[in-house]
Amino acid sequence: MTKINFDLITNNAAILDGNVTAHLLDGDGDANSVIDRHQASAVHVDFGISGTWAWLLWGTWHLKAVAESIGPGPEFNLGTMDIPMTLVPPVTNRTWSVNIPIPPGTVTADGPYKIVLLLTHSVNLATVPPSSLRTRMAGFVEIPVVEYYTHDI
Repeated sequence: MTKINFDLITNNAAILDGNVTAHLLDGDGDANSVIDRHQASAVHVDFGISGTWAWLLWGTWHLKAVAESIGPGPEFNLGTMDIPMTLVPPVTNRTWSVNIPIPPGTVTADGPYKIVLLLTHSVNLATVPPSSLRTRMAGFVEIPVVEYYTHDI
């Protein structure tokens, strides 16, 4: 499991810090690096923010998982998920744990792939019409190489 800190609106970890981890789950829900592309799977993501400003954030977290072919080959959009976030009573730690489902057949070619998870944030404004502004908070995780294959036996 790869864990990284992500870029936030302040460079002071005591005020606001964040981290994200991700790994691939096979059709049985087990962490795995060999996936039958004709079975459902998921990218499991744990992320959080901490610090004295953590409770003040609102908006939406946006998760996107992509598969990049190792060497020549196709790339695939594995799935996306939006997670709304509201103001909460004063706390210094906020965490989320989600699975981004990958439907069977999303990856259409056998081979090795690097899975990349992108985490971004936006705030919704009460304007007419409503609008959404992307913030500079972002995180990226590269899951080690996985093998997608067609199950023969």
